[in-house]
Amino acid sequence: MSLFDNRLKKLRVVAWIEGLLFLFLLFVAMPMKYFGGQPALVRSTGMVHGLLFVLFTITVIQAKIEYGWSGRRLFRVFGTAFIPFGMVMFDRILKSSEETHG
Repeated sequence: MSLFDNRLKKLRVVAWIEGLLFLFLLFVAMPMKYFGGQPALVRSTGMVHGLLFVLFTITVIQAKIEYGWSGRRLFRVFGTAFIPFGMVMFDRILKSSEETHG
């Protein structure tokens, strides 16, 4: 059994990695830039975060198509990506999808 044996598990992993990197960017890299005068961490972390966000977006759209998510669910899923610690709420949304689709 693979970690990525279905789209929802892949989406969950991508969301957690992207969410944790978002928290690192907000609570470590940004203070280092503005209070420590070291902007390099924001550049590198921001680029990786941006790439992961694009991957997250593509995976969410694929899951919407595959599982026939409503517009409301799609809005809720994307909304969690802009909230610090949103990956916890995202996980709850996905659990209801996993229970429905296996």
